Amino acid sequence: MNERPGPFSDVLACHRAGRYREAEALLLESLARQPRQPDTWNLMGATLAGLRRYPDAENAYRRALALQPDHLGALNNLAVLLRQTGRAEEARRTYLETLRHEPRHVDAWNNLAALHAARQEYDQALTCYRKVLELQPDYGHALGAAANAMAMLWEWSGRASICQRLADGIRAGASVTVPFVVLSHLDEPELQLAGARAWARRFDAVAMGPLPVWQHDRLRVAYLSADLREHPVGLQIAELIERHDRRQFEWFGVYFGPRVPGDATHRRLRLAFDSFLDIARLSDEEAARRLRALEIDILVDLGGHTLDGRPGLVARRPAPIQVNWLGYPGTSGASWIDYIVADRFLVPPESRSGYSERIVYLPDCFWVSDSQRPAAGRVPERVELALPAEGFVFCCFSHSYKLNPAMFAVWMRLLRQVAGSVLWLLAAKPEAEERLRREADRCGVDPTRLVFAPRIDLAAHLARHAQADLFLDTLPFNAITTTSVALHAGLPVLSCSGRSFAARGAGSLLQAVGMSALVTGNLSDYEARALELATHPERLASLRRALAERLQTGPLFDAERFRRHLEAAYRAMWTRWQGGEAPADIVVRAAGTATAA
Repeated sequence: MNERPGPFSDVLACHRAGRYREAEALLLESLARQPRQPDTWNLMGATLAGLRRYPDAENAYRRALALQPDHLGALNNLAVLLRQTGRAEEARRTYLETLRHEPRHVDAWNNLAALHAARQEYDQALTCYRKVLELQPDYGHALGAAANAMAMLWEWSGRASICQRLADGIRAGASVTVPFVVLSHLDEPELQLAGARAWARRFDAVAMGPLPVWQHDRLRVAYLSADLREHPVGLQIAELIERHDRRQFEWFGVYFGPRVPGDATHRRLRLAFDSFLDIARLSDEEAARRLRALEIDILVDLGGHTLDGRPGLVARRPAPIQVNWLGYPGTSGASWIDYIVADRFLVPPESRSGYSERIVYLPDCFWVSDSQRPAAGRVPERVELALPAEGFVFCCFSHSYKLNPAMFAVWMRLLRQVAGSVLWLLAAKPEAEERLRREADRCGVDPTRLVFAPRIDLAAHLARHAQADLFLDTLPFNAITTTSVALHAGLPVLSCSGRSFAARGAGSLLQAVGMSALVTGNLSDYEARALELATHPERLASLRRALAERLQTGPLFDAERFRRHLEAAYRAMWTRWQGGEAPADIVVRAAGTATAA
């Protein structure tokens, strides 16, 4: 969309401010005067897409292309829309059509790369991102997207250079990546904050007018998420929502994820909330106005800067108090988020400056767990899992992007020192697994000592943990959900804590379950502790017994205790707001009282 004088510049100004209905009215006037303008139809398509009126948007793009078949903007925008509406193969063909007309169309290369990445075709995605960076080295977030594709493929050549370029770009104030990618590449809270701020500023102009003043008998709290279903977020919070106090609070679930018929977790959550709204088809502006109309007091964003987040909605400030919690393990960097839920281990004093929000310090742990999650199924024999009948099993069931050369080098040294041991990893793409086997061979380890576990249902996954001896955590992006699952299955987790939220998440869970002996502060200690436990079975057995006991008596899986602490934080936030006080750090004590820090 090229900026033009007159109505076009007015329409683009409306776009930047998220005022799509005004833009639509201006475009309708223009089309009434000159109906055969492909540029106007293309801009109408983008406007209607912003309103989530996807069939009408597609029709507008096709009107533009009927008038000008080689209209590059309409072709590219149509492909984006096709991908958004689940027609990935049509989108791919349309991007290729765009590139046939203009092989140097950098937007089309970037969007084609994103489509491949969404389909987990990371080799093709990386090829496209490299083309983007060849054509325009400073193009948008392509550098971070390329880094993420490399991480998913375990393609580590040039990783140090990529990390340095990300750091340099963020320090220079450039928007070189989405915030999530930074978490797995740079363990520097200040850089994570700068990167998040650069991203969040894109949405600053869309805030609605001042909030009206309202009063309710009960505090209205809404949880906003695309993941209120069988997803780590939905699975973790279900029991919490069921236990929430209904005398002092009213609870709203605000969902914008896919339709999931037959999803038991989604059904459980719909029943647990007092009110459940599906806003998937609403634009950010419409959804924000809907929440304003409901007079929500506290909006808890469970997505943050994850792939399915709705920052354009939250930036409109639909609620007087807005909270970042659970889904995104880092600062939002946003002026429109007031608080982040954490704990003292997660955000130590020396890292406080890396957060834009006021911090809620819970007494035990920032994490909530569902004690009612499905019981483990039948424990399979090792041979069924492709594991050796004898020998020590190190495991790590983290996502591929969390592995990196430094961690893998430690793991390979452990395999060399512990005879007969294996490393059990979650399955990845075949080309990535082969790349990792070659890396093991370069480290002097027989590649067959890497065993890849297929993805299976949760109960069976819990059951197979019994055949592992020690879970090895990752740095700088800890296994957080995965640590919770492993601990619930009774498997000790060895973690190495860094400086940032994502690098301290597993340590927070281990502290809460009374297993601080499994939290190390550097990779040398991490390696030494892993070797000690692998070669002294009586010490590992003692840790397993202690973990089993503390799972029953400790706070990590006590959803009722967590509920009291979180609700105390919500009350403290609201008390400050009602008193006309600005947000401040809040300390929640074990007794359930909360005060400003």
